[in-house]
Amino acid sequence: MEAIDVERIRFEFGDSWSLAEKWDESRAFLSGIGKLQGEWTDDDTGALARVGTKAVDIVGVREDRLYLIEVKDYRGYPIETKKRQPHELPVAIACKVRDTVAGLVGAGRQGAEPWVESCARLLVEQKARVHVIAWIADPDLRAAEPINKR
Repeated sequence: MEAIDVERIRFEFGDSWSLAEKWDESRAFLSGIGKLQGEWTDDDTGALARVGTKAVDIVGVREDRLYLIEVKDYRGYPIETKKRQPHELPVAIACKVRDTVAGLVGAGRQGAEPWVESCARLLVEQKARVHVIAWIADPDLRAAEPINKR
């Protein structure tokens, strides 16, 4: 059984998983697409913006299906959660998935580690399924907050 810690959560992957890797800390990411980091000046506002490659937390394979798992632990941060989740979170996760797909395919073509090559193969196969999982740990409900507001 493989165990991976992300933020304050431990994920355990049983024998049905042929692969579970922490993508955003892997050598393939850090020495590849993860190097695309920089800054630019916004033409409209003049503000300096940091831009760069994003990455999901975990890449896994189970039954020849690729899983891209992003973890957000908002426990203890209720105000930030309320502000970010409805608008920013879906876009942030989509960017991480987009960049992860590009990074896996690129690293797979460059002859990275065998596990990366197998993930890249699954991404380019026409019938292979790719699953994106957003694992979000929310703060506890407040007494006056109805469950349907989540």
